[in-house]
Amino acid sequence: MFTFKTLISNPLMTTEKKLNLYNIIALICSIWFLLFGWAWIYWLNVIFVFPFAILGFFLWRKGRDAEKKTFNKVVGWILWAGLVSSLGCFIALQLRN
Repeated sequence: MFTFKTLISNPLMTTEKKLNLYNIIALICSIWFLLFGWAWIYWLNVIFVFPFAILGFFLWRKGRDAEKKTFNKVVGWILWAGLVSSLGCFIALQLRN
Protein backbone atom coordinates (compact mmCIF):
# COMPACT_ATOMS: atom_id res chain seq x y z
CA MET A 1 0.00 0.00 0.00
CA PHE A 2 1.28 3.44 -0.91
CA THR A 3 1.42 5.93 1.94
CA PHE A 4 3.39 9.05 2.72
CA LYS A 5 5.51 7.12 5.19
CA THR A 6 6.50 4.50 2.61
CA LEU A 7 7.43 7.28 0.21
CA ILE A 8 9.66 9.01 2.77
CA SER A 9 11.26 5.78 4.02
CA ASN A 10 12.15 4.71 0.47
CA PRO A 11 15.95 4.20 0.26
CA LEU A 12 15.99 5.89 -3.16
CA MET A 13 14.59 9.05 -1.61
CA THR A 14 17.56 11.28 -0.86
CA THR A 15 17.52 14.00 1.73
CA GLU A 16 17.27 16.69 -0.93
CA LYS A 17 14.25 14.99 -2.50
CA LYS A 18 12.59 14.68 0.89
CA LEU A 19 13.09 18.37 1.60
CA ASN A 20 11.70 19.28 -1.81
CA LEU A 21 8.68 17.04 -1.18
CA TYR A 22 8.10 18.78 2.16
CA ASN A 23 8.26 22.14 0.41
CA ILE A 24 5.84 21.08 -2.33
CA ILE A 25 3.29 19.80 0.17
CA ALA A 26 3.77 22.96 2.25
CA LEU A 27 3.15 25.02 -0.89
CA ILE A 28 -0.11 23.20 -1.57
CA CYS A 29 -1.23 23.70 2.04
CA SER A 30 -0.26 27.38 2.03
CA ILE A 31 -2.15 28.05 -1.21
CA TRP A 32 -5.22 26.36 0.30
CA PHE A 33 -4.82 28.55 3.39
CA LEU A 34 -4.43 31.73 1.34
CA LEU A 35 -7.43 30.97 -0.87
CA PHE A 36 -9.87 29.92 1.84
CA GLY A 37 -8.51 31.53 5.01
CA TRP A 38 -10.76 34.55 4.71
CA ALA A 39 -14.00 32.53 4.74
CA TRP A 40 -15.19 32.79 8.34
CA ILE A 41 -18.59 31.20 7.75
CA TYR A 42 -19.93 29.61 10.92
CA TRP A 43 -16.36 29.10 12.14
CA LEU A 44 -15.78 26.42 9.48
CA ASN A 45 -12.46 28.13 8.83
CA VAL A 46 -11.10 26.64 12.04
CA ILE A 47 -12.09 23.13 10.95
CA PHE A 48 -11.32 23.14 7.22
CA VAL A 49 -8.56 25.70 6.72
CA PHE A 50 -6.38 26.10 9.81
CA PRO A 51 -5.32 22.42 9.95
CA PHE A 52 -3.81 22.87 6.48
CA ALA A 53 -2.09 26.03 7.65
CA ILE A 54 -0.59 24.25 10.65
CA LEU A 55 0.51 21.29 8.54
CA GLY A 56 1.97 23.65 5.94
CA PHE A 57 3.83 25.59 8.62
CA PHE A 58 5.47 22.48 10.08
CA LEU A 59 6.38 21.11 6.64
CA TRP A 60 7.75 24.54 5.69
CA ARG A 61 9.94 24.52 8.80
CA LYS A 62 11.06 20.98 8.05
CA GLY A 63 11.97 21.83 4.46
CA ARG A 64 14.03 24.93 5.27
CA ASP A 65 17.34 23.11 4.79
CA ALA A 66 16.70 22.54 1.08
CA GLU A 67 19.00 23.93 -1.55
CA LYS A 68 16.18 25.88 -3.18
CA LYS A 69 15.92 28.68 -0.64
CA THR A 70 13.77 30.90 -2.86
CA PHE A 71 11.10 28.19 -3.13
CA ASN A 72 11.04 27.92 0.64
CA LYS A 73 10.81 31.70 1.01
CA VAL A 74 7.84 31.81 -1.36
CA VAL A 75 6.03 29.21 0.72
CA GLY A 76 6.76 31.21 3.87
CA TRP A 77 5.44 34.41 2.35
CA ILE A 78 2.27 32.68 1.16
CA LEU A 79 1.70 31.32 4.67
CA TRP A 80 2.16 34.79 6.17
CA ALA A 81 -0.16 36.35 3.57
CA GLY A 82 -2.80 33.74 4.38
CA LEU A 83 -2.46 34.43 8.10
CA VAL A 84 -2.74 38.20 7.64
CA SER A 85 -5.76 37.90 5.35
CA SER A 86 -7.46 35.40 7.63
CA LEU A 87 -6.94 37.40 10.80
CA GLY A 88 -7.75 40.66 9.03
CA CYS A 89 -11.03 39.27 7.77
CA PHE A 90 -11.84 37.86 11.22
CA ILE A 91 -11.20 41.22 12.89
CA ALA A 92 -13.26 43.05 10.25
CA LEU A 93 -16.17 40.66 10.78
CA GLN A 94 -15.97 41.08 14.55
CA LEU A 95 -15.93 44.87 14.28
CA ARG A 96 -18.85 44.82 11.85
CA ASN A 97 -21.07 42.69 14.07
